[in-house]
Amino acid sequence: MSLIFLLFLITCLLIIKNKRKPAYVMFAVSCVATLYWFSFHATDPLPILL
Repeated sequence: MSLIFLLFLITCLLIIKNKRKPAYVMFAVSCVATLYWFSFHATDPLPILL
């Protein structure tokens, strides 16, 4: 989970340094990582015994 925050931090730093194209790439990578992480957790079965 901290990897996603690190990727978004790098994106913000690239925006501050006026590097638009690398910032767009990092934003896309961050979004893909977020969607993968969400799908990983959304499809993981819960070990609950009722």
